[in-house]
Amino acid sequence: MRYQTHSPDQKGMTDSSHRLGRLKIPDNLTGQAVLDMGCNEGFFCNVAASRGASRVVGIDMSSSALAIAKELYGGDGRVQFIEQGWQKLPQGPFDLVLWTSAMHYELDPLHVLQQVAASLSPNGVLILECGVNYDHSKEMTRIQRHDGALWYPSLRFLEEHLLAGFAFRQIATPELVGSDPIPRSIYHCAKKMPEVVLLRGPTGKGKSVAATAMSRAATKIISLDMFLSRMMTAKHQHSELEKYIFSKARPYGLTEVYEGIDEVGLTNAYIGELAKGVAGTDGLVVIDGYMTDQQATALRAVLSTRAKVWDAG
Repeated sequence: MRYQTHSPDQKGMTDSSHRLGRLKIPDNLTGQAVLDMGCNEGFFCNVAASRGASRVVGIDMSSSALAIAKELYGGDGRVQFIEQGWQKLPQGPFDLVLWTSAMHYELDPLHVLQQVAASLSPNGVLILECGVNYDHSKEMTRIQRHDGALWYPSLRFLEEHLLAGFAFRQIATPELVGSDPIPRSIYHCAKKMPEVVLLRGPTGKGKSVAATAMSRAATKIISLDMFLSRMMTAKHQHSELEKYIFSKARPYGLTEVYEGIDEVGLTNAYIGELAKGVAGTDGLVVIDGYMTDQQATALRAVLSTRAKVWDAG
C-alpha cells in the first residue's frame, strides 16, 4: 500500500485529502516557488503545481517514495524531486515551505528551521505539521512507536525555542493520525521581522513620553531630533543631504528642516539613511519625532521587505 492517497479509488496509509484540508495551503500559488521537505510520494508537490506554482522542489531520503513521486508527477517540468536530506536545503528563495509529519526524524530541528528561515522569501510562509507532546516539559521527548523510538517537541520547547525566529499561529486543532502516539499540530510560520513604530507629530504632543514608556520593550529608540542634530553639528559632510542639513543648523527650527528635506528633493536620501538604523536582528524599534507624510510613506516602502511599520502618528 502506498503511503499517500493519490486518488479517491486508491486508499493510502494516510488520508492526503484530509491532511490537505488541515494544512490550509493557499489556493493561489501563481508564480511562487515551493519546497516540500520530506515530500514522500509527491502528493503535496502536485497540489502546489496545480495551484499555479512556477517552481516546486520535493526532497526526501526514500528512493522508493521518490520513484513513485517521479512516476506520478515527474512529467510536470515545474516539479523537481531530489533524493537528499534537509541538512542543506536546495537553493531558494522559496515562497512556501512544507515540513509535514517529519520533524520527529530530526534530532536538531532548530538547525533545520534556521535554514528554512534563511531560505524563505521576505513574505514567505512555512507550513509545519508535527507531533507535539502536550505536557509541561521543555524538551525533545523520546517516544517509542511502531517503527522505532522517535523524538517529538513538547509544546513549550516548540513555541518558545524552535519557533522563536518566526511569527506563528496554530491553524488546526491537534489531531491523532493513524498509529501516531501523540497528536499532530499545524502551524503557519513567517520569518520574524523587526517591528517599527512611528511616533510622529508636532512637538509637545507627548511622543517622547510614549517612547519612554515603550523603552523597556524596545530594542532601540531613534530620536529624529537627535538624528538631525548630529548631522547639523558634524565636522564633515559627505552628501547633499548632510550639506543641506548642516546649512540649516541655525537659526532655523527643526520643523522647517524636516519639511525642507521634502521641498529640496532629498526625501529618499534622508529616509535611506534613517532606515539603516533598523537592523534585521532588532525586535521593536521606536522612531520618535516629526516626520512628514511623504517621509513616512518613503520609510514604509524602504522597509517593506524587512520590517513591519506601524504608524502611530
